Amino acid sequence: MRNAIATLPFLQQTLESCCDEPLDLYIKDSPDDNGTEPNTVTQNMWTSQDIWVRNSEDGGLEHQNPEYTTSDPFSSPNYIYVRVINNSCSTSSGNETLTVNWAKANTALAWPQNWNGDLTDNDDNNFDPTDGGGDPLGGVLPIVTIPLLQGGEETIVSIPWVVPNPNDYSDNDNPWHFCLIARIDSTDDPMGTYTSNPNVMVRNNNNQAWKNITVVDLVSDERSGSVLVANPSNTPRTFFLELQKETNEGGKPIFDEAEVTIKMDDVLFNAWERGGKLAEELDPTLEEKKKLVKGNNVILDNIAFEANEMGLLTLYFNFLTEELTDKTEYTYHVIQKDANTGEVIGGETYVIKKEDRSTFIADAGGDKEVDFNETIIISAEDINEPAAYNWYDNDGNLVYQGKDLTVTADVVKKYKLEVVATTDGFKDYVDVEVKFKPSLIESISPNPTSDNATINYKINDTNSAYLMVIGYYGSNTSNNYILDTNTQQTQIDTSNYSLGYYTVALVCDGEIVDAKTLIKQ
Repeated sequence: MRNAIATLPFLQQTLESCCDEPLDLYIKDSPDDNGTEPNTVTQNMWTSQDIWVRNSEDGGLEHQNPEYTTSDPFSSPNYIYVRVINNSCSTSSGNETLTVNWAKANTALAWPQNWNGDLTDNDDNNFDPTDGGGDPLGGVLPIVTIPLLQGGEETIVSIPWVVPNPNDYSDNDNPWHFCLIARIDSTDDPMGTYTSNPNVMVRNNNNQAWKNITVVDLVSDERSGSVLVANPSNTPRTFFLELQKETNEGGKPIFDEAEVTIKMDDVLFNAWERGGKLAEELDPTLEEKKKLVKGNNVILDNIAFEANEMGLLTLYFNFLTEELTDKTEYTYHVIQKDANTGEVIGGETYVIKKEDRSTFIADAGGDKEVDFNETIIISAEDINEPAAYNWYDNDGNLVYQGKDLTVTADVVKKYKLEVVATTDGFKDYVDVEVKFKPSLIESISPNPTSDNATINYKINDTNSAYLMVIGYYGSNTSNNYILDTNTQQTQIDTSNYSLGYYTVALVCDGEIVDAKTLIKQ
């Protein structure tokens, strides 16, 4: 006991010595971030889980997409929550503050101009984001005080936010969300150096954290999300985009379970075209500016932007019912890099959420056999929920929308039926081939015959055809009758035929396709 008591002064001195270290408040960049500067453990710096948005002040811990309230946005703000941790054993003064800046989602957010309201959209149609002629693409929220924190303690700070009206950005019909940077200001724990590239600035300063996340929640009827891709410089520069799944995510990646498409607006497409339209892991579609993701590590290469140029990229997610698993959440990153140095400029992360639902299949009743120029109706099976039924030809052209497709067969054709559920965009496909029935002899009359026989036939998908009449049992009779492939009937004179049995064969393009017996009496 005496030894233990004797050591107390030493322990107290050690504790006081420990607490002589400077105050260190920080916001985690990722769950593995322990506050070390620079952060070497977080791959994508814009994915902080310690910044999140709630549509009301409910204290929820799951991030929601910001929502604009049309009735009275100032009385029903969203709330930004930030978790602040005291990473030291010193007690904070209680005078430290938290500042949050917002910006419209962008993979090239330069500090500070993208975050303070200096840049605007293109409402004035002059393509100059620095002239102030449109709606602001960023802004700063009221500064709030961080409560006193003991060593090792943490707190969650909330900030009300009146979300900008999406109609102010009416040139984009798809969800275009926001990026957030939170910053701790303290005289005892000052910020380090500010840099124009937030990816570098946030990595080197644990006082800051960054969130660029779009939640694509199919339960809430969200199937897409847009993000700006830009040149933050005053001189022309070339960039490339990488699209990739979360490295350690288990189960099927999003592009194996869903149809993932990207669409470029005119500005982005023109910049990509100037660079030679180079890409990896993307398939073309009939819409030139829209591409289909076919694997991981997509590259949209050599995007040659003019100075301060901004284009819009939209991602669409449609789950395929044939590929569904019980997985409910998927993460997909869009990363912008400098084409010459490979430096990460920024990025946007998409979190796609789905719930279990009853499945369906596209069913058009199988392949169809028809006669030449026959008109038929191919009907899609109703999936018993609101849905779009789209029919495409073999070249991928949309030929009809609706359940019942009417076709007249002049050549063999394949059609693709696409069924898309209205509620969540889940879809399925099925191919239907409309092919011709085999050419055939329908009838011979009269049969037996004495002088003339009428042959009724149907010829489908044939360039040339004739009837070959051959006698039975060693007869030397063999006569050919050329047929008009556009008619269905011919007559043959049998008056000179010997009594007996004959084979009437239909020959199409050099192949015998059908035969019947003719009796001469």
